[in-house]
Amino acid sequence: MNANLALLERGKVTGPCADELARINESLQARERLLTASARASRLLLEAPDVRAAIPGVLGLIGEAARVDRVNLMQTRTGPDGEPLLVLMSEWTAPGVSASLTEITPCTCDERNCIPVCAELRAGRSVCFSNGESSAGRGCPVIGGVGAQTKAIVPIFIAGEFTGVVGFENTRQQRAIDAAELAALETAAGVIGAALHRERLVDDVRREREHIAEERVAELAKANAVIRGNLERLAGETDLHSFMGHMLLEATRQFGAISGAVIVLKDSLQEWRIVAHVRDGQVAQPSYPTSVPVPGSVFTARFAELREPLYIDVEHSLFEIWPGLRAFHRSEGARGAVLYPLVFGARSVGFLALSFQRNAAEVTHSELLVALAQQATLAVQLTRLAYSAKEAAVLMERTRIGQEIHDGLAEARRSVMALRLDQTRRAGLEIALRQLAERSTVPGGVSCSFEGGGIETGLKPEHEHELLRIAQEAVSNAVRHARPRNVRITMTDQPEPGQWELAVADDGVGMEQSPELSARQGFGLSSMRQRAGAIGGDWQIESQPGRGTRVSVRMMKRAS
Repeated sequence: MNANLALLERGKVTGPCADELARINESLQARERLLTASARASRLLLEAPDVRAAIPGVLGLIGEAARVDRVNLMQTRTGPDGEPLLVLMSEWTAPGVSASLTEITPCTCDERNCIPVCAELRAGRSVCFSNGESSAGRGCPVIGGVGAQTKAIVPIFIAGEFTGVVGFENTRQQRAIDAAELAALETAAGVIGAALHRERLVDDVRREREHIAEERVAELAKANAVIRGNLERLAGETDLHSFMGHMLLEATRQFGAISGAVIVLKDSLQEWRIVAHVRDGQVAQPSYPTSVPVPGSVFTARFAELREPLYIDVEHSLFEIWPGLRAFHRSEGARGAVLYPLVFGARSVGFLALSFQRNAAEVTHSELLVALAQQATLAVQLTRLAYSAKEAAVLMERTRIGQEIHDGLAEARRSVMALRLDQTRRAGLEIALRQLAERSTVPGGVSCSFEGGGIETGLKPEHEHELLRIAQEAVSNAVRHARPRNVRITMTDQPEPGQWELAVADDGVGMEQSPELSARQGFGLSSMRQRAGAIGGDWQIESQPGRGTRVSVRMMKRAS
């Protein structure tokens, strides 16, 4: 608006005032062009998937608006001997203007060769000079510019740190840059600096995620080693108390628990009994009663129907979990406890309990804890079989349970392999599902395929991992229970805007009872539903006898 006013008033003024008004008018127009170009550049950089790839175009946009011949971006680096360097990273040149980025012209400047200029820049002040008027650029062609008649150098700061400069050069004429135009150039350079800052933050987050994924892989590898050792012990150990003691020692060591106990339901005696107890890294008898009756006890009333792991804040608990346990926790300085039910079929056969001197609610989500609890459950069932069935029946059941253990280990390995794919970011889930299909195919038995893909889910890696675990559970259930010939894993866009679906369908025997009833009774189906709900998904199961089963999760696409 001010520029238009100046244009209107120009015809009324003559002499030196007219020249001054023209100069002001030109300066305002240049400033307006630069601010408009800076706004466009900011939008381009915000929308660009790769900021560095978009910078040359942004330099050109700003250079044309500034009506200069060359714009370049230089960033700070540290040399091999610790010297401070400015390195030419990107450049735009007007038609007919030679580039600075050539094999002959040096593209790196040692700041020690132009200390006065670099001192000003590092102090946050822009530098302007004309050829022949200043020796500011001597000693460094990157700073002075190749054939530059006039040049403005604007510093870039990211989070208070000097990280580089943007240079604006005129090579075909000398043109003074006034304060208003320089301020607009500084705004344009600030837009580039903000984009580089965002890119740095994104890179930091990406590296952190990759680090977390690597730690997760290491954790699962360690869990596999623990599981393998316990499986070998389970195969050769005949005494339930001895096996549970070893398993409990491993659990307290892995999770940093101060104590732990395995509680088993003794049907013949109608009591809950502690069959293993660990304190201070040693198997020992507890200082409180080792059993409570099933009928009429507080423990039965509160936990007999528990089917999911529970974290208990023992510091503020208003009821006694087990006779004498509150006093024991106080003497040990315990703050929390995890109670994990040992469920076989639809029935609880015992509990794994761990006590901590810290808030350890995250332990309830540990896959290692799930694996150890499953092993404890299997050990309880094997012991029950040893006393309740003939030798042949026992051997057959051990073989079946052993196969289930083997299947469980295969799924753990899939999880480890799939987690490595977090490093491929967006493609991780699709590639992991393709590999799941390949590994689940049994020649002459089950054919497992993957269809679809190419969907930009926008999900976090940990959320894609939850979907992978749902698919693994669904494929495992189909292969083990449905006797299918074909299993299909699909990723498809849905008619509803912004929605997509992951599904696992088989052509097996289907379910005799209602799928929803099966989902409420089965731990695996319940786990899938909970995983889907935790990441905002809508989990569904459809099945008919003789017509197979279909498990699906419908998700909203997230902005990536």
